[in-house]
Amino acid sequence: MSHVHVRFLHIKEILAQPWLITPEGYDAVATLVDRHLNRPDAAGMKLDDLFGEAPQMTIDRASGIAEIPIQGVIGKGLSKIEKSCGACGCEDITANLQAALSDPAVKGILLNISSPGGTVNGTPETAAAIRAAAERKPVVAFTDTQMASAAYWMGSQADMIVASPSASVGSIGVYSAFIDQSRRAEMLGYKVELVKNKEGTFKGAGYPGTALTDAQRENMQQCVDQIFSMFSGDVNTKRTVPKDAMRGQSFLGAEARAQGLIDDVGGADLARRSLSALISMRR
Repeated sequence: MSHVHVRFLHIKEILAQPWLITPEGYDAVATLVDRHLNRPDAAGMKLDDLFGEAPQMTIDRASGIAEIPIQGVIGKGLSKIEKSCGACGCEDITANLQAALSDPAVKGILLNISSPGGTVNGTPETAAAIRAAAERKPVVAFTDTQMASAAYWMGSQADMIVASPSASVGSIGVYSAFIDQSRRAEMLGYKVELVKNKEGTFKGAGYPGTALTDAQRENMQQCVDQIFSMFSGDVNTKRTVPKDAMRGQSFLGAEARAQGLIDDVGGADLARRSLSALISMRR
């Protein structure tokens, strides 16, 4: 396994970490990296040649619309390799928002979202940045593919959400995954013991070869519940979504609108027209 591959795997890490992403999001990222790293012509190539460039913000000065891409798995502190493989950095989203807000030619912001979600780190803060930006300039979120979990948390803070009929929207929820390898270690003849300070009830939780204690499991549950409370709370500050629609499921366009997750069903043209209308209303 190459150093590049090892570095990238931190975005897939699931042991004892809360995630805001659809399960299939993991496999898509890993498959993409493997495909690039195993190319016959990969040896000696520069990173830009091997992976390509991440999507950048564009500004249509005629309409006054800045389009910010939020595409791929979302994370914080990502490397250039991770971004060029399709991941999206929270810092880049925030920087683009600030640039759009500072540019007098920009009258409104379009978030072009195509993401299964991502890490918890950075997501609440980026959602707050989008909410704050919407107080200064109109913001519309659009997806014609997927706006799930962390991506929906961010998109929900826009003034308006438009999704295509076949787009998948929602997945409001949080999870942590723990692989109990204690039985495997036992079958291999190993017994893993952790020596820790007496007060360290939760220290070492999830260490390979051990099982979770009841206290550790409850601690993980409390963490997940706390993050979900933040997630659902932010959603409810901008729109009315019934509790039954916040159980981790996703909806196609029309049903997402019926459940209150989005405002309209249509394509990118509708999203831009809607944003232009909001810009006119604020003048």
